[in-house]
Amino acid sequence: MWRISLRTEAAIRHKLKQAVYRHLQRELRQALRRRPHTCTFNRNLTVQPGVQVGVCLTKRFRYRVCDANVRDVDGIDGVGWAKICPEWKPPETKEQIKERLTTHIQDLLGDEDRGPLAAAYPDLAALVWAMDPSGKNTNRDEADNPLAWLWEGEGEEEGELGESQET
Repeated sequence: MWRISLRTEAAIRHKLKQAVYRHLQRELRQALRRRPHTCTFNRNLTVQPGVQVGVCLTKRFRYRVCDANVRDVDGIDGVGWAKICPEWKPPETKEQIKERLTTHIQDLLGDEDRGPLAAAYPDLAALVWAMDPSGKNTNRDEADNPLAWLWEGEGEEEGELGESQET
């Protein structure tokens, strides 16, 4: 016998906020990890045709090898160096990453074509479909749009997506 579990709209909203929060946390973890490729000052330098090596472009460590696949003269690879480098700096702040991802997700949610959302975030697409199976309510201003709550408080510090705490 099939068991059907119907969730309330509030429960689906809560799950959607949790899913967005998880995506935000994953993005923050990856972007703020101390790795050579996540440093503002790391650039790829072509040393031979088809061979590139990551190097540091700070004044203090100009052209020091900082590549995850190459060990320098001290025997330290780029990952080890990035972990201890006093000049390491991420290309975006936490707030910039949050704003970028929030805007991206809101754009995907507001798009009439749900394909890009499903390709990038299948879990979010499933929850959005559960709230609006027709997929026709993408207008932010529609009063009867079940997804309109996602844009409430847009631009406010506390009202943005990703602010909810995961339980």
